[in-house]
Amino acid sequence: MATTSTPIDKQVLDFYKQLPFNYKGTVETHALGVIERKSYGEKLEPLLKKGTKVLEVGCGAGWFANGIAYHHKCDVKAFDFNPVVIERAKEVRDYLGLSVDYFVEDVFDYEPKELADVVVSIGVLHHTLDPLNAVKYCSEFIKEGGHMYLGLYHEYGRRPFLNHFKKLQKDGLSEDELFAEYCKLDKRISDKTQLKSWFRDQVLHPHENQYTLEEMKDLLSTLDMTLEYSSIEGDEKKYTDIAEQKLQDGSYYPGFFNILARKN
Repeated sequence: MATTSTPIDKQVLDFYKQLPFNYKGTVETHALGVIERKSYGEKLEPLLKKGTKVLEVGCGAGWFANGIAYHHKCDVKAFDFNPVVIERAKEVRDYLGLSVDYFVEDVFDYEPKELADVVVSIGVLHHTLDPLNAVKYCSEFIKEGGHMYLGLYHEYGRRPFLNHFKKLQKDGLSEDELFAEYCKLDKRISDKTQLKSWFRDQVLHPHENQYTLEEMKDLLSTLDMTLEYSSIEGDEKKYTDIAEQKLQDGSYYPGFFNILARKN
């Protein structure tokens, strides 16, 4: 599965080295956030039992991996291509006395020694150069009968948010001014470092793709996987209108959807 680095790969890695996504100011505050988070999604949580072998692809600073090890006692392996976030994930792991196996790796290069019961990748694959092939690779890391849980940018739900900030950039707003506009929408986060990391990821990222649910259904059928859940309900094109209304209301809506699929 060997690959070669490309200019875009390097741009994305350099971008995340400057300020990794969802990064809190200190190990202690980060660890407290892991402890305080009790929910990991009603569709995913029933799969997270003690000893369940979970692989997280693109784990970032370890929010999910450390969290399910702490709260659910899962047997967790997790990797990311950014050594900066792997170091933070390990620091939080050690602070909490966990045993998550963290390592630096690229999804296209990873060769598992054992297959996982559950593979999770949230907010990652849409930043790869070959996003559909990235899903295929993740499907190969799962045991027969195992599950894959993905969080992806949605073609219809994402565009209004992107277009809004592209217009502001075209109008000449500085990064500080763009950040101020972002803060008007995203009122969820109090930690300033973490909030800035979200802004940069949502607005300034050098490379992203979007998926449609229909596209994912077609892909899963070729991978002999069954879609068990999607957060998209009904006609997915309506999510453009939903996203535009959210912007008009001054609400944060990044255009993101989740799917859960089982390997046949």
